[in-house]
Amino acid sequence: MYRSTNALSDLGLWMLIAFNLYTIYYCYNFPNEIHTVYVIFWMQSVSIGFFNVLGMLYFNKRDILAFNADNSGKDNRGCAALFFTFHYGTFHFVYLIFLLVKLVDFKQLDFTFIKLSFWIIIATGVLQFIQDFNKSKTQPVNANTLFALPYLRVVPMHLAILAPNFLNISATFLFLILKTLADVFMHIIYKKFVFKKQSI
Repeated sequence: MYRSTNALSDLGLWMLIAFNLYTIYYCYNFPNEIHTVYVIFWMQSVSIGFFNVLGMLYFNKRDILAFNADNSGKDNRGCAALFFTFHYGTFHFVYLIFLLVKLVDFKQLDFTFIKLSFWIIIATGVLQFIQDFNKSKTQPVNANTLFALPYLRVVPMHLAILAPNFLNISATFLFLILKTLADVFMHIIYKKFVFKKQSI
């Protein structure tokens, strides 16, 4: 259980919430900026998936996924990483097509901000991976959580594509609200469940 006292003292969580609320406010006042937000969200999701694959392959102490071990108990972690890469990658390839064809107006994109965001996303991912790799030397990694967690990012984009046609509602604010919830839940679950404390 993620205790409220921990949440109240989690500066990263509150910064994440504040950033997402600002994004909602900014897109409300400048609606065309949502096109840039869609692209950055997609890039961030792909980056998260990429570094998760590295974690599945290279984190030192980890619980083995059920379908990732043979009968001898040997760690065949490459199987899970390959399946995740194909499955998660297919989702995002399809989303890229929808972005290019349906959701994004290229005339409205802020390419300077997209380039800056790209390098920030990569730098953040590298630093987080190094920190987690070092942490994995002393704390077991919950491989099931590591495998499943990025799929929270699938929901906002999926519904942003489908919901306007089926529910007759705005894709923009549905996406931003779901994005906020996905970011918050991923932050909480990652901090609470990915690394396990050693039992004494």
